[in-house]
Amino acid sequence: MMTSKEIEFIDYTGEWPALCMGMLTLKINGKVVTFGSGDCDYDYFWATGGRVTFDEDGLEIVTRGEWQLDKSRLPAELQDHGEELIQLFNEHVPQGCCGGCV
Repeated sequence: MMTSKEIEFIDYTGEWPALCMGMLTLKINGKVVTFGSGDCDYDYFWATGGRVTFDEDGLEIVTRGEWQLDKSRLPAELQDHGEELIQLFNEHVPQGCCGGCV
């Protein structure tokens, strides 16, 4: 079984206003792997903890929140490490707020 010291953050390419749309690069057990959509080794496993609502004038109210784990997107070999992965993601990626693309 992997331990937390065997998962290392390398890079994340997501930028404001679409923080959720980046490629995450990690080193897992010495192997560099990527997560995200498109040309990645694995699908993305994060979802924003923020949200966007609108006031009575139709103006956006943006709330940021910690990234949430979408465990259903993790490959079988990483299912037991979801909490560790999302914690690492939260430590290195600014909080998201679904609606940056609005």
